[in-house]
Amino acid sequence: MTLNKTSGLAVFPALMMTLMLSACSTSKPAPASKSTPLPYQVTLSATPDDRMQCENCGNSGKKVLIKDGEKLSQYTMMVDSPYFVFLCNNSTDACRTGSWIAINKNLVRPYAQTLSLGGQTLITDLRPANDAHHTWLQVIYANGEQNVFTFDNNK
Repeated sequence: MTLNKTSGLAVFPALMMTLMLSACSTSKPAPASKSTPLPYQVTLSATPDDRMQCENCGNSGKKVLIKDGEKLSQYTMMVDSPYFVFLCNNSTDACRTGSWIAINKNLVRPYAQTLSLGGQTLITDLRPANDAHHTWLQVIYANGEQNVFTFDNNK
């Protein structure tokens, strides 16, 4: 076995660049990536005529239509979390510019809440996190900026 020695000076520039990049942040800190499960099972699906419905939303034991939910087939992108589901229609441009809806699975009468997540540049990633009271949606943009949107799990 042969050990190669590397000069500390050769490693120093790479180490400093890594430290500088990790210290740069132009946005609000994101919540810790955590998840508290909804204490009951919920199923989102479509009716035979393609309207959005929720089975057991709010632990009701019933199937209910999602108010203002429109046709489920128009949504092809989804980010799911224990309390909320976030949907975007089948237009990639609309999803990347921030046209989304949120549905709170913890409500007995769920509804589609229109969201505007857009920033100065296109969205590259969405990351949900939650506790028993709130859900946070971290939105990451192509220019590196980030925003965190907060939702009340009981409203």
